[in-house]
Amino acid sequence: MRASTKFFAFAAVTAAVVLLPDLAHAQGVGGGGGAGIIDGVVQWFLTNVARGLVMLGIIAIAVFMFVQRFSPGIIASVVVGGLVLANADTLAGLFGF
Repeated sequence: MRASTKFFAFAAVTAAVVLLPDLAHAQGVGGGGGAGIIDGVVQWFLTNVARGLVMLGIIAIAVFMFVQRFSPGIIASVVVGGLVLANADTLAGLFGF
């Protein structure tokens, strides 16, 4: 397949997805009503367990950035690590938790 053919195929698929957004009707777990037992369990897991795991992961990345020893980026590492650690809750919110 030539590069131009791949590009036009990708452009056609992208246009179809953009022009037909109602093909993906996302439903909540348990029928979409939000009252099922499975929906309650999933919501409990996402708010209690998964949020804590995401926070621990973000904090671990921040601590790693504080202690890494790459010579050209020590200052950038400390700055980025501090920003990640200070904004861990906001970053977890970006993952939907």
